Amino acid sequence: MNNGSEKNQLPMIQATSCIFDVETGGLEPQHPTIQIAALIFDDATREIVDEIEVKIKFDVNACDPKALKMNHYDAGVWHDEAIGYLTAREMLHKFFVKHQRYELISKKTGDPYKMVRLIAHNVPFDISRLRALWGDDFTPFCWWYGLDTLQLALWVFARTPASKQPKNFQVRTLCEFFGIDTTGAHDALVDCRLTLELLKRLSPLAMGPL
Repeated sequence: MNNGSEKNQLPMIQATSCIFDVETGGLEPQHPTIQIAALIFDDATREIVDEIEVKIKFDVNACDPKALKMNHYDAGVWHDEAIGYLTAREMLHKFFVKHQRYELISKKTGDPYKMVRLIAHNVPFDISRLRALWGDDFTPFCWWYGLDTLQLALWVFARTPASKQPKNFQVRTLCEFFGIDTTGAHDALVDCRLTLELLKRLSPLAMGPL
């Protein structure tokens, strides 16, 4: 019987995960981070729930010009849209806190707590850059359990060595291999969306033993 009590019930919190991407002014540690993006998707439907993208102020002279060209750097756009590291961290922190759904258990207290579960293509590179924004402070995302679509792709194609293989395992190459439109690749938010599409293709292929 409907007595109206449903109005007072809290909405069900769906399980979500976060794909993120970091663009840099080069591959070396001294090259600055220039852009970070993240998207939250529903684990069940794989539909995008929320997105964020921030451009970060940086010293152009500290970058590899080839990297800036590949990452679609536009001085005018960065002048109008780029923000400082502290502001970028504040914006990203609020975004992650809003979407904390992944439950973990504290080793110290045994109590449950919630974090954001991260996914990226080549997790070690991107996650080190993202975590650097927080320094020694506690992060709202679970950086030590990051899931990696690069490793997933390596696993999938290792299971079928006799089949056609991609020429490399970069996210753009893999997306092209699966017929995914890669227009705008190497922009952080575009790459997040491409990684989600790649995850949709790879997940069904990863079933079964190596």
